[in-house]
Amino acid sequence: MTTSTYKFNIDVLDPVANIISSPVDCYNFKLSASGFASYKWSTGATTSEIIVQSGKFAVTVTTADGCVATDTITTNTTLPACLP
Repeated sequence: MTTSTYKFNIDVLDPVANIISSPVDCYNFKLSASGFASYKWSTGATTSEIIVQSGKFAVTVTTADGCVATDTITTNTTLPACLP
């Protein structure tokens, strides 16, 4: 009887959090990060999307396997573009 031993290398890709910003109106932005099991925003929200005004925001996302990633974004209101 012959016994064989095999070795495998498994590359595990780290998750990448990517915040997408979309303007809602002159003062608010919708920030979203999708495709993860859970979300924790710097505002305390735990949904995949939040509505914010100007500022710096971060999201920490977790995959179903427990891997974690973080991303940050700064939003800025440009009022002159919104004036009639």
